[in-house]
Amino acid sequence: MLISTWSDKGGTGKTTISILVAAYYGAQILDLDPQGDLARWAEKAGKPCERLPADASKRLTDAAEDEALWVVDCPPGNHPAAVQGMAFSQVVVIPTRSGDADLVALARAIETVQIVKKHGNPELQVGVVLNAIRETGRSRGISQALRVSAGAYSYLGEIKERVVYEEAYSNGSAVVGEGGPASKEAEAVIARIESLFPASLTRKHAQSA
Repeated sequence: MLISTWSDKGGTGKTTISILVAAYYGAQILDLDPQGDLARWAEKAGKPCERLPADASKRLTDAAEDEALWVVDCPPGNHPAAVQGMAFSQVVVIPTRSGDADLVALARAIETVQIVKKHGNPELQVGVVLNAIRETGRSRGISQALRVSAGAYSYLGEIKERVVYEEAYSNGSAVVGEGGPASKEAEAVIARIESLFPASLTRKHAQSA
């Protein structure tokens, strides 16, 4: 099974989500983004990570058909090399921040996902995470709007702007399983991601988590 993290723009937190899911499940990881942020984290964490070429359709198909859980961090944008990870996945998670440009990009991303679903991957499950937010009236309003507007996607919740996520990336760790506020909010998001899994895999991974 393959989970992808993808966005129409950079800087939204794709790698953060990839790390959280991979660490929680002990999943295999793939880095399709030329920036290689996930691969750098994996090197610090002592975990294997495959850096994929621009055309990785065969490798992505193999991961999607594997019984094991794989996570792929995709490049931003809607060109073919960027969307291929999402196009081969069973689940795509789209992180967004709360800025105007981020929300416009999210709308574009949802449109792109609908095209992929219509023309090749109709079973694709889509989740949206509001990432790196601060406790403001604006962020609470955006969270509510995303929750209410969910239809073409499932709203997976919020991850706050916390230094601990940057520190975890820097030292090759992840906040899940640590029991603090960041761990609890991350695990709540992961639980909602798991609700998008096919039923048989949901039971399997719930037992192994």
